[in-house]
Amino acid sequence: MLICVFQTDIANRKQRDGSVRQYTRPESVSLYQQHFRGVDLCDQLRAGYEVGRPSKKWWKYLMNFMLNLSIINSFLVKVESHREENQKRYRQITFRRRLAEQLINGFSSTRRMICNPLPTIRGGPINAVDHQLTRLGRKRSTCKACVSSSPKRRRDTVYGCIRCNTHICSADCMVKFHSEE
Repeated sequence: MLICVFQTDIANRKQRDGSVRQYTRPESVSLYQQHFRGVDLCDQLRAGYEVGRPSKKWWKYLMNFMLNLSIINSFLVKVESHREENQKRYRQITFRRRLAEQLINGFSSTRRMICNPLPTIRGGPINAVDHQLTRLGRKRSTCKACVSSSPKRRRDTVYGCIRCNTHICSADCMVKFHSEE
């Protein structure tokens, strides 16, 4: 025989006629009612700026939930640690933006073309000061060396020779283009 013993607490409830009646309730209910503001506050902060997207996969939902919860906890620690300083109200969006900037820290997903010293051509080395393979802008154009070698082959690129203002896709094409001049 299993006997469950609950610790109880007494709650006062006001009736419709204005009288007060006492009820017994489990102690867990009274503890929840004392501290439920924290749960509601966390839900409120979490609903404002969701991390991730809704997913049917439980592990994605759990991962996004835990990440969001850790951001909220760190935000609350930051707010509490700077409460003594008389400053403006610290907003969660400001905290999240600064956190994102620190996590990104100048990362760029675009590949940067590294300019190695160019090889020599027939008459000697290409003057590296005058002819450099760099990014010419955002507009893409066809590589002139690839088109002249085989018309079927076409490469669009944003890189080229800075002096000639000609789009060239690689260092090999740079040598090929300048040796044909």
